[in-house]
Amino acid sequence: MRLKEEKVDSLAKKILNELKSNPKVFFKSPEDKIVHTIKSIFINDLKREDELEEEIHKKLKENINKINRENLNYNDLFRKAKIKLAKEKKIIL
Repeated sequence: MRLKEEKVDSLAKKILNELKSNPKVFFKSPEDKIVHTIKSIFINDLKREDELEEEIHKKLKENINKINRENLNYNDLFRKAKIKLAKEKKIIL
């Protein structure tokens, strides 16, 4: 996970404050529960992205000899694979 817990907490509170500033938004739950839910969504999303990256690294490492032999750029392949696989798995990056 690339974001520290403190940053996720800060972002969740900012989102809550933005929602609170909208007069059309009403809350049925306490603010701490809403912040916790927002943080959970962030963390789950980041974990899905981490799992996606691990899967791509594994596939690329399985083909590292071919990548080196054909003088392909690992980072370019990784980036392209990440975009493609994220789209297939409906992960928003």
